[in-house]
Amino acid sequence: MSNIADLIEKYILYRMANEEDPTRVVLKRNEIAEEIACAPSQITYVLGTRFTNARGFQVESRRGSGGFISITRATEERLLPQVIRRIDEEMSREELASYVQTLAKRGEITMREGTMVMAVARYAFEHAEPAARAELLREMLYPLMSSSR
Repeated sequence: MSNIADLIEKYILYRMANEEDPTRVVLKRNEIAEEIACAPSQITYVLGTRFTNARGFQVESRRGSGGFISITRATEERLLPQVIRRIDEEMSREELASYVQTLAKRGEITMREGTMVMAVARYAFEHAEPAARAELLREMLYPLMSSSR
């Protein structure tokens, strides 16, 4: 049986898929909580872990009685240019891995390319200064933008 986070994610994706514009959905946290019989904080957790920039989503949230959650799926044809722009000194290894996994799922890079990126990233995170690491990762991903996919 699925856990509550899986149910919340599936519910949000279902609602998004059934909208007139399937790239955007606006929901109310309390309505989702009532529908699924969970705490609003569990919805917040799912939004923060499964609807992230690294997975191709942008979430806007306002709390309070008139509060809402707006979830937008990345509309750029390719996510790779966005990923390259987001690589900075603060990016964690886990965040990079999430981006690479999403790029591979979307077919923007191959699994082999993703494995190579993460192998170099593993070394860079262990041995390079943050600024040099960010530059190395960006330079490594640039050529993948021009490959024909």
